[in-house]
Amino acid sequence: MACGLDEVREFRCDAFVTTHSALPAPEPYETCPAAMDVHDATFPPASGTGRFDAPYTAAIRARSSPGHNCCYSWCGKLEVVKASAALPQGGCDQPLSFRESYCMPELEGGTSGELAGEPYDRCAVAVRPPEGVVFSVPPAALLDLERTAQKRAQGTRDCCYGWCSIAPPGSGLERQGLVSRP
Repeated sequence: MACGLDEVREFRCDAFVTTHSALPAPEPYETCPAAMDVHDATFPPASGTGRFDAPYTAAIRARSSPGHNCCYSWCGKLEVVKASAALPQGGCDQPLSFRESYCMPELEGGTSGELAGEPYDRCAVAVRPPEGVVFSVPPAALLDLERTAQKRAQGTRDCCYGWCSIAPPGSGLERQGLVSRP
């Protein structure tokens, strides 16, 4: 089932080495459980259960031999925001600033916000990145067309967002030669 409005699909794979499951996934994946509890979602999950995802499992097993992975997916609530909430990007040249990005699967069910144009018309123009997986969460991150194109060239259907973050003084992230030290 497709994710709904302003929801993003999340995945988790585990390497199970069992001979059977009490509640199995469909053949030929019957050694995998049909569902798992969601404990490590990046976005607030729509439900507490991840359902077995056969196409994703097949893709992951094809990439990693011997192929005992069982993959699950669920929908998480994405915070879509207005592009006007994004901070000006001119500050990325400051000594303590650096560029951050976050990529996620395109939106299956669309968005209540503004959509980007072709070929990224399943990507929101601006989102609020998830807490805990980025250094600094801005009020809004804009769709990064260059990074999204790079990911798509690698075969994904991702939407990537970019923004500038500022590292705290003394963090060791200062750019060499740009910060005067006493």
